[in-house]
Amino acid sequence: MVKTLPNYLSWALIVLALGWGACETEEETLDRSAELIGTWYLKYFQVDNQRFYQPLKAIINADGSGIRYQYDFEDDQVVTEYFNWEFQNDSLLIYSGGELLFRSLWQRENNVGRHTYVDEGKLRTDVYVLGTDTIDARFIGKWVLINQTLDGTVVPALRTIYFAAQGQAEAYHFEPYEDQDILHDNLLWQVSPGHLIVVAKDEYGQPDIESQMVFESMMTSTSVVNLKIYDEQGKLCQFVFMSDPGTWAPDLVGSYNLTAIKINGNSSPVSIAVQLNLANDGTGSLLQGSNSVSHTWSVNGNYLFMYLATRPHLTYPFQYTLSGNNLTLTWSEYFNGAVYTYEYTYTRTGQ
Repeated sequence: MVKTLPNYLSWALIVLALGWGACETEEETLDRSAELIGTWYLKYFQVDNQRFYQPLKAIINADGSGIRYQYDFEDDQVVTEYFNWEFQNDSLLIYSGGELLFRSLWQRENNVGRHTYVDEGKLRTDVYVLGTDTIDARFIGKWVLINQTLDGTVVPALRTIYFAAQGQAEAYHFEPYEDQDILHDNLLWQVSPGHLIVVAKDEYGQPDIESQMVFESMMTSTSVVNLKIYDEQGKLCQFVFMSDPGTWAPDLVGSYNLTAIKINGNSSPVSIAVQLNLANDGTGSLLQGSNSVSHTWSVNGNYLFMYLATRPHLTYPFQYTLSGNNLTLTWSEYFNGAVYTYEYTYTRTGQ
């Protein structure tokens, strides 16, 4: 469905709000076109000091034309908008059908652009990130979610992402645990300095604007990356991913029996015999009573990553400590609106 750009407030109101003069001479007009041309992805928009996310991509052409693709949450559809543009000093003028729709302040610093205007009587700033169609080799490989917060509240989830060198990726996630389905997405990814842009593919293998995400990213080490994004309700979502190099620790190899359980710090009885086997080739098994599930395992830092044969692409990230022959594995899950932290202590057999 094709729509024109929304009819914003009158030019006079925008001039009053942003403090610009109503006219400019030809001599005052500056050629700033080069800083606008490209493909821009909305990072967030800010109104009344609150930030919100909306999937939006704008393509700005050198001939003064542009196309904007925006996902409308209310109508559950992608709206396509065609427009023309020009600069007058710091003012960006947007036209449709030869009619001036609105005038705004455009500012760019490196790969981030800020577009400020009046919308429904309020000052609004759209913050965009410039697409580069490039990748960062540091992302290539397997990444495991080890921490997730929503407005500062921990909300555990299972997420594993495989980044490939061709700008392709696959993601698996299991959330919020009440649902037994593992969600799988095929993705396209690219980086722009300080940002990770991810777009899921639709059923035809094309970018799906509805699922576009622009993360502020920071690598705190070669194996840990922090991602931040605002959602459509204005909540801040933060993710910490750790790379899985596929290596294991020789000192963890052995067979262990479950000897103690704590749930949210409180001891819980061990009601069934559980044996954890970690082999020196990264394979293993987990025996619970008469049931046995094979798995693979690897470590990075103080995390042990376990992949069950029944869910080979989904990672269970356990924080671990080894004290003598006692191996303690800790992890958290979100269930029925509450967070539960489990601490399992295993004792190496034959010791």
